[in-house]
Amino acid sequence: MRRFPLSASHARRQTIERAVVIGNAAHSLHPVAAQGFNLSVRDIAVLAECLAAARHDVGAPAVLARYVERRRRDQARTRGYTDFVRRLGELNLPGTAPARALGLLATEFVRPLARALARQGMGLAPRPLPAGVRGLRW
Repeated sequence: MRRFPLSASHARRQTIERAVVIGNAAHSLHPVAAQGFNLSVRDIAVLAECLAAARHDVGAPAVLARYVERRRRDQARTRGYTDFVRRLGELNLPGTAPARALGLLATEFVRPLARALARQGMGLAPRPLPAGVRGLRW
């Protein structure tokens, strides 16, 4: 039997002359938090908005740079969130199981924490969400 460990990765650059790398090609997340699809949908929606807003040349460096800038924070936050969930699940020091259980219990009773985690888990964390994700025309 062979093992192939799951891991996360992200492209050092998401644009090159007249081309953009998005979705799993740009960032492959560890599947523990199931965020890869949500992040890809938001990438696509923002790229579509940037291309639609381009006046003349949709492949212009400024258009592609705008896409990268608009996506930077959400991508970093989502990578951090999934990595945190993965590391928390892998932690096997004495006392970590009760600490995890206490954390899960806290999400049950601390409503702001539960809402924040649910929004992140559903891919609703960045505000405002791209218009295309909200079902609006851009």
